[in-house]
Amino acid sequence: QYKIVTFFGKPTNVVLEPGLYFKSPIHNTITLDKRCLMYNPTPSEYLTRDKKNVVVGVFVNYKIIDPLNFYVTVNDIPKAEAYLDDLLYSQVSAVLGEYDLSSLVSTNSEAMKIDEITQKITQNCRQRAEKDYSINIASVKLKQLILPQQNKQSVFDRMRAERERIAKQYRAEGEEAAIKIRATTDKEC
Repeated sequence: QYKIVTFFGKPTNVVLEPGLYFKSPIHNTITLDKRCLMYNPTPSEYLTRDKKNVVVGVFVNYKIIDPLNFYVTVNDIPKAEAYLDDLLYSQVSAVLGEYDLSSLVSTNSEAMKIDEITQKITQNCRQRAEKDYSINIASVKLKQLILPQQNKQSVFDRMRAERERIAKQYRAEGEEAAIKIRATTDKEC
């Protein structure tokens, strides 16, 4: 953990390494975590380049790199996560706006670009977070990809129409085969 020693709310000293330290009773300490932390914001709805709505859930792993600057600019972990929430929303929205839905969901593995998307989001978030909040973002990953409720019905309708088209094709082929069989039996009789 990092310890920030404050005097009437103003930081006076930062303790980076463990050990035995003394403080006077008029000083307060603020503890910040040195470990890699994980933030899991609520999933949000985004728009892809081909104007399809998609609900995406992400999580971010981050670490405080400069505790004094972090305390001065952000103050504590809940506020940092609120700032990260805004940063993630804007960056995920910007990056997903550059890709079609088929880059996220596809049966063709060459068309899927999830790794490229997450790398772009991580890189963009890392630059802003280090500069503005003294936070190093290790990674941003997609954990959830859901079609919104209004899109589900159109997807199901498309799937149903595709199945009906295939069924009509099979029926037509069956009727054609039946007509040929009847014609050959009538010819033999």
